[in-house]
Amino acid sequence: MLGFILSKMQMLLFATGVLIVALMFYQFVSGVELTTASSSVISSGANMVREQLSSDSLCSFKMDSIPERIMYGVGMNQFFYDLTLSKETIGDTNVLIFAISEHKKTNIIASRSVSINGSIVLISSEFIPEDEPMNEQYYDVSETVLYPRSALKAGQSSSINSFVALKEVLGGHTTIYIIPCSVSGNQGAQDNCIVNIAKIGCYRLSKMNPQPNDTLPQCFDVSADITKEGETIKQSLTFATCKEYGYI
Repeated sequence: MLGFILSKMQMLLFATGVLIVALMFYQFVSGVELTTASSSVISSGANMVREQLSSDSLCSFKMDSIPERIMYGVGMNQFFYDLTLSKETIGDTNVLIFAISEHKKTNIIASRSVSINGSIVLISSEFIPEDEPMNEQYYDVSETVLYPRSALKAGQSSSINSFVALKEVLGGHTTIYIIPCSVSGNQGAQDNCIVNIAKIGCYRLSKMNPQPNDTLPQCFDVSADITKEGETIKQSLTFATCKEYGYI
């Protein structure tokens, strides 16, 4: 009888051990799949910035959108995340760093970096609301965090689900601007990204002791892509219209 009980206990311990090993293996595989899926998200943005840097154009911009959530694993698990863009200086080189972490947590799941022989200007993601003017608290921050599910938060009308990488070359010096923005499936949704570019241009212009009819810096003159009350703006934005539209 004792032998029978010991035999059953051994079988139970063996089955428990197999289950633990299986769970550990599943967690390991899931972790690898999450890292791979996260790397794919940030690789898209990092490659877009590299394309801007390799372009011969003195002024150019591209926009990259990120998914609301990262799906991974056989069971299509959902991962809600923050995409943090930060900058560091290593020697004479500035480095733009992309990192994905679980929302409101510090554990980094995946990261990428882009070396830039020039300057990096990060715009705060708190600048997203369409009625928010541009000012010094949002300009040239140390890091900006994109949370693509932010539209679900109370009082937040737009998801921070995109960003613009804008390149400006002045006097041979390259500057990359990272401008968070919001894109949805609605007509004119890209307008938020375009308007945010114009707001940065208005802010830049405001620092140049401008006259009312002075226009935006060339790389930020996106007037032709902005719609106001259903009509496209045909003329270049001036300092006066920057203030009229509430951009600054």
